[in-house]
Amino acid sequence: MSILPLTHISICCFYLRIFPDRQFRTITYTVIGLNVGYLIAFVLISVFQCRPLDGAWLHWDGEGNYQCNHINAQGWAAAIINMILDITVMALPLRQLYHLNLSVKRKVYVMCMFSLGIL
Repeated sequence: MSILPLTHISICCFYLRIFPDRQFRTITYTVIGLNVGYLIAFVLISVFQCRPLDGAWLHWDGEGNYQCNHINAQGWAAAIINMILDITVMALPLRQLYHLNLSVKRKVYVMCMFSLGIL
């Protein structure tokens, strides 16, 4: 769960090294902040998914009084938020690449290369 936002953060740090535009850097730092928030929130939600904590590994047998989060809803929420962050991180440099001083053909090639991460 924590590797996805860390990967997004590393890609954003790569963008910060490449693109010097101040507005782009502000947006990139905002996206990094969103990823850090996602990381902290879902790690805490996963760790404290059951009350008491040992219910996470003892709840399956039906014995004991454990209250756990709805794991499927938690997984769907994480997936949706992660997809939004994926698209945001991959679409971030496209505007900067569009304004490069290159021929249209080369711009399309470079934009396609940066967009391969969406797949």
